[in-house]
Amino acid sequence: MKVLVAMTEPTTRVYLEGLNGYKNEKCEPKIEDNLAVFELSLINFYDCGIIRVVNKLTDKKTFYHKIVTESGNQKQIISVKCITQPINTNATLYHSITRRDVLPVGFAEPEDLDISTDVIGKAPEPVLGVGVRQGGDLVSENLNVSPGTPLQMEIFLDSASAPVYGLGVNFMQVSDTRSQEETIIFNGCSVDPYLFENFVTQNGDFLMAKFRAFKFPDSSYVQFRGTVNVCLDRCKGIECSNGQIGFGRRKREVSNSDSNKLYEIDMSTFIRVDYEGSPDTKVLSETEENLKQLKLANQKLNRNSRENVFESIHDSKPENLNTDTAKVEETSIFTKVVENFETSGVSVVVGIMRANKRFLFTLAIIGTWTILTYLIVIRNHTDYQNNKSKLREKIESLVKDIDKEAHNREDIIKQYNKLIQSIKTRPASSSVSADKQENLAPLEDDNNKPKNKIEFNGKYVNNDINSPVIPVIVFACNRVSVSRNLDALIKHRPSREQFPIVVSQDCGDEATREVIMSYNDEVQLIQQPDLSEPVVPPKDKKFRGYYKISRHYNWALDTVFKYGYDFVIIVEDDLDIAPDFYEYFLGTFPLLRADKTLWCISAWNDNGKEGLIDDSAPDLLYRSDFFPGLGWMMSKELWNELGPKWPKSFWDDWIRNPEQRKDRACIRPELPRTRTFGKVGVSNGLFFEKHLKYIKLSDTSVNFSKRDLSYLLKDNYDRNYLNEVFKTPVVTFEELRRGLVNSKGPVRIQYNNRNQFKSAAKALGIMDDFKSGVPRTAYNGIVSSFYNGQRVYLAPSTNWKGYDPSWS
Repeated sequence: MKVLVAMTEPTTRVYLEGLNGYKNEKCEPKIEDNLAVFELSLINFYDCGIIRVVNKLTDKKTFYHKIVTESGNQKQIISVKCITQPINTNATLYHSITRRDVLPVGFAEPEDLDISTDVIGKAPEPVLGVGVRQGGDLVSENLNVSPGTPLQMEIFLDSASAPVYGLGVNFMQVSDTRSQEETIIFNGCSVDPYLFENFVTQNGDFLMAKFRAFKFPDSSYVQFRGTVNVCLDRCKGIECSNGQIGFGRRKREVSNSDSNKLYEIDMSTFIRVDYEGSPDTKVLSETEENLKQLKLANQKLNRNSRENVFESIHDSKPENLNTDTAKVEETSIFTKVVENFETSGVSVVVGIMRANKRFLFTLAIIGTWTILTYLIVIRNHTDYQNNKSKLREKIESLVKDIDKEAHNREDIIKQYNKLIQSIKTRPASSSVSADKQENLAPLEDDNNKPKNKIEFNGKYVNNDINSPVIPVIVFACNRVSVSRNLDALIKHRPSREQFPIVVSQDCGDEATREVIMSYNDEVQLIQQPDLSEPVVPPKDKKFRGYYKISRHYNWALDTVFKYGYDFVIIVEDDLDIAPDFYEYFLGTFPLLRADKTLWCISAWNDNGKEGLIDDSAPDLLYRSDFFPGLGWMMSKELWNELGPKWPKSFWDDWIRNPEQRKDRACIRPELPRTRTFGKVGVSNGLFFEKHLKYIKLSDTSVNFSKRDLSYLLKDNYDRNYLNEVFKTPVVTFEELRRGLVNSKGPVRIQYNNRNQFKSAAKALGIMDDFKSGVPRTAYNGIVSSFYNGQRVYLAPSTNWKGYDPSWS
């Protein structure tokens, strides 16, 4: 295939998509005057990543690739395609007409036939896309990762052909683009699930497979190349040895002429993998060991199947290879396989002996299992009497613990009801009286000069412990747009005495400081005294900003809590707030005080997009095992626990670890009470364009402090919410998408493993990532969302065993 690309400027760069910087003369253009000329082989099409589509009905072959041109700041992608068609195509070869000897019973031909229209339909030719995703983002060309880094390969159809066809990966190899190559998918199943998992799918036209970053010793490039079946509607999966369904062709019992298979696509993709910094030698050795195991598994495949050898020849055979040559190659390769068997002391017998060996092997397994089972039963019977008394003692002790816990729960509910009653009857005045015992001296710096003093007028409104003063800490740095956040906080604030606003500024940016000071006594400013560059490990240099943020949080929270406040509300300078933001926290703080299984109140919903939430339920609140952040309230008691061990960086990931969470939950709303407008920051707008900017901010005010929120206490919530979820009917996403669910009430989509959750979450449009094994917004593994106006619970089975941190 010869392609000529006009170069508008001498400095124009032209290269094949995905192969920028790949040094191979076959894949690089020759510059002739103002033209870049590619000459790409259609026989060895894998060499440069050409995708080949074979129509199994007509034998029509389509080859396509994409060429990228870059000139200055402009980038253009050009699609190129070449089609080959058999010259002597006999139509009767592909479909035939058979005359019926007898007409059906009751057949009657109408006297007049009125043919008014012709209906002609044509299915599109499938276009395949291949990508690799790292941390939720598609990688365009180069990867710089450490060995063992989790990645995800995605194979998908274009929007025109996706509703018509389904996909299944038949075979896939990985190569160093030189001499080394190993099989990773064979007959639709992974050869080594540790390095490369099975392909899974939710809707049939989008396949995903998790794998770990690896590279061959002598090359930075890794090429994946394989064969993808395209079937009408959906390809059938195959049950692999680990019990998972892999979406590849079935084994030999399914013939290659299966009428459901319409196209066969040969694809390849290149990844450049460079180990960043000095890789961990232990992890590197483990990765190399896994590559060795993959090589051994490939050797085993070659030894055990003559049919697979023949199949590999057919799949990789050049198009201009004649039949006689193919037979010679088949014979020579099979001879080598036989010689390998004989040299290892194994005689090769094909046919009846294979079946006899299977029978004897199966019989040996059954006999061994029977003996082991008998020995285990005898041993257990001997120990039974000794364990019986111990078991009785444990049960009696457990019953006592349950009774004690029940009494504790009753006390918590009584305390909560008292708090609610006192809030409803409290006086309307919001004046604050001083609590002299708690009034601390102004903070001083090393030079004994008063600095960062907070005006402290007491812990409670009217000395009422049920009306605490709750400072709002705004974390700021160098955004002058902090004014947008402060305007909203001041506008919706019901009482400046009960909700003093404290802006804590890092960075020392003077323009931002002037904006904050312009609010006079409406806000109070404290400034982080330590503006030095934090000590950062070499591997984390690009994350220096996260070290500064963690240091800032540590200092500011410690500073404010030293004044004696029981609670604080934490916001960042890029948040919008809802009109009932303060009322939300007023209504929920009694829960945080009374229920020790709670550790935060958050105004954020990670899945709070339009269409994924119930707009008609602004008062609906949930318990969540996932720490949401982004506008949240914490207690002094929690800070006393976390402050002494506060991390140097990535505090929000650290706080989600099981060691910190300790099975505690947060309260979160159905409709978010905060929304971020900060596209630019330390995270460089991470997820903003794709996700955060679509979060819907509630515009309805709810009087939460007058509502009975006792349903959110753990005992009440677990009993009612879990019962509500698990009594809903179980459906599949396909049934939901196609409108085949009869009920308009809540339904449940069940998942049993990580891949099933991610596939269903992606289909529903909700966040599919995990932190310490916990999905966003989940409670007991359940994620609640909306789909086409219907409540959908994405839930595990009823025998759920808890979160698995390895899912992250």
